[in-house]
Amino acid sequence: GDQIKVLAFSVRLVIAHILFQFPAHKVNGLARNKSEFNLKSLRKDFINEILLLELNTDRKQHGDKQNSKEVLQWVEKNFNFSFKFDENKLFRFEEFGIRFNFLMSIATEIILNSVKYSKPNLPIEICWEYDFHKFIFQCSNFIDTDSEGKFLGAGRGLDFIKELVGNLGNSSLRIANQAQDKFEAILKIKNI
Repeated sequence: GDQIKVLAFSVRLVIAHILFQFPAHKVNGLARNKSEFNLKSLRKDFINEILLLELNTDRKQHGDKQNSKEVLQWVEKNFNFSFKFDENKLFRFEEFGIRFNFLMSIATEIILNSVKYSKPNLPIEICWEYDFHKFIFQCSNFIDTDSEGKFLGAGRGLDFIKELVGNLGNSSLRIANQAQDKFEAILKIKNI
């Protein structure tokens, strides 16, 4: 389904950003296997196994053989990410149409914000669900706070995400702090 493809494109961009832009201690805090963590080796594996992987988008030529799940499995194996989606309720939309680009941009920004401010060694959970004629993208994680319990970000990324969602149409975004240090972004999309 296209939500899996959107997620694979988004996560691949975020992981590239993590591996090549973040300091080693931050990457280590996101890595799943601390005892085996080797940034140079992880970067090489990412390039060879994921970055060079063709994420087929032409259904006419490739059918439903997508490599999107391989990307998500590699990320789950190497990082504290958890992906859940209902394969019985998959959506499809026009190849590289506006909705694909908007959803990919929104998902990328939400996941990147989660990664930037996540507490080390705790999972980032990403879920696609279908409920009451809406597809729901949800990303949650525990966030770093300062000594007074205040969120460390300036909110510019969230403002950008809200602007994108406003242009998507038939959609809504809710940002919630379930607890002082738990962040959750919930995107509801109608009429894909």
